[in-house]
Amino acid sequence: MKLAIRARDPRIRVALLLRALPSNPEQSIIPDVRFRLSERGNAYCKVYYRFTKEEIRALTTALHFPDVVITRKRSRCCSIEAVCIVLERLTYPSSWDDQEPSTAAAIRA
Repeated sequence: MKLAIRARDPRIRVALLLRALPSNPEQSIIPDVRFRLSERGNAYCKVYYRFTKEEIRALTTALHFPDVVITRKRSRCCSIEAVCIVLERLTYPSSWDDQEPSTAAAIRA
């Protein structure tokens, strides 16, 4: 990396930077850092995903999600995490807890 910074010719700088890149650019799944459904409680799952943990697992198999989901931007995640992301995005705009402050004011007026 220090050689790339010191190189004056931009072509040499690019070549040195490309050599420093890993040969396998795909991101790997790191289980210790990733999302774990088992760490979430059923109450949390009901609020954020509208399903219990068992129902989320059943949805994952019923929808035939692959074991590893790769996004357009080459991010990778496991199937349970992908289903939870979809469910959270589907519940967010219409979750009563999120709308309650604005709706309560509208109802009172």
